[in-house]
Amino acid sequence: MKKAIYIGLILSIAAGCIGVGIDWTSALRVRISTLRAMEQSLHLFRGFTETYRLPLGMVCQKISEQVDAPVNLFYSCLSESFIRQDETQSSEIWKRTIECMGRAFDKEDQMLFLQIGDFIGVQNLDIQKQVLNLCLEQIQERICMLETDRPQKEKLYRVLSLTAGGFLIVLFL
Repeated sequence: MKKAIYIGLILSIAAGCIGVGIDWTSALRVRISTLRAMEQSLHLFRGFTETYRLPLGMVCQKISEQVDAPVNLFYSCLSESFIRQDETQSSEIWKRTIECMGRAFDKEDQMLFLQIGDFIGVQNLDIQKQVLNLCLEQIQERICMLETDRPQKEKLYRVLSLTAGGFLIVLFL
């Protein structure tokens, strides 16, 4: 009876290791998806601010309706803050909202998105456009890099998780 419990425990731990590998693979795919949604949102942002010259609250509201999660939640929070005029500085609203998003954005990606916030709502649309274009280039490079590395990383995550699970089974038997 005790042997069956120990074997079940060992197999549960091994399955947990495999689950961690699957989780890492999933997190990588979610990060790429989030970057693509943010890229789409910045294209929309640029279009709404340059073409229609709408207020920031309305721009963010329209973007939140057209992009996927978690980026839509980000723009929805931005829209509410801009409409309420919580703070006079739009850059402060942008930064606070990114920080409130927590783990929805990868730390490295958060730093990129924070840079945009310094130029959101500036009167000179040419400067804002240049910053958005630069950020879009960086996002595209990051997506390309992640997509290139993804097959290797997914294989590495699978091998590591299976190896750790197998090691634990051998260790406890």
